[in-house]
Amino acid sequence: MDWLSIGSIVTVLDLPADAVGLKRKKESKKLRPLYGKSFVSVLKDSGGALDSIRKNIFWALHDTTKGLMAGNWKIVSVNDSPWKLYDLDVDPSESKDLADQYPERVESLESQWYQFANQETDMPTDWKRPLNKTWQGWGLHRVRMTMPLETISPACSAANVGLELKLKMTFSKPIDFKDSDGKFLQLFAVGQPESPVWKIDPDPHHPAQGKREITFTLPKLKPATSYYLLTDGGWAKFGGAPAHGLNEGAYFYRFRTAQ
Repeated sequence: MDWLSIGSIVTVLDLPADAVGLKRKKESKKLRPLYGKSFVSVLKDSGGALDSIRKNIFWALHDTTKGLMAGNWKIVSVNDSPWKLYDLDVDPSESKDLADQYPERVESLESQWYQFANQETDMPTDWKRPLNKTWQGWGLHRVRMTMPLETISPACSAANVGLELKLKMTFSKPIDFKDSDGKFLQLFAVGQPESPVWKIDPDPHHPAQGKREITFTLPKLKPATSYYLLTDGGWAKFGGAPAHGLNEGAYFYRFRTAQ
């Protein structure tokens, strides 16, 4: 694969201006150079200066995903989970995580990511906080839109979960159950939306009142079954603000039990 010709959306930003010969307008404040590089030269001459396009591609989208491509190597983190490492030359579909096999390469690429984040961007601090040590799958970012969730166990999208377990959540702000009467957390089995397998309406006497961690003991679950969590808006307050409701959407928080 010709890694000199790789590009991304940031390479498109410079393209229209470069194609018609426009220059950036001078302004009173100092502006950083645009991250992307135009690939007009490639369009004009397919055998031309391909190395004018960046060989490394950096990205970050809040705590949803972040990563770095450097040549044929790529690191990526989803929901602040540990980095995964892929060799795109031999595994372009990213099916085999090599992070455990090449920890030094992960460390090097991670250093490059944080160096770029700190020196070349103005991204918020929480976008570049240290990664968690536990894996979280797709959906955690949507759960965090409804409440200031830090961690949840079982992890989002976890598979092979035990049948007897506890639902544990940690938050960045204290939990307050005042004025939350009639507001429930409910667990459903996928395909059976008519009746929850578990529901609870915590009140101010709950042991988690005023704390940043809460644990619920769930009933014994069925094997090889997918479950998802729903919450009513206002089931708790965090920092004085009521939590938003977590709807079924695409089953933002779900897990599947073992056989």
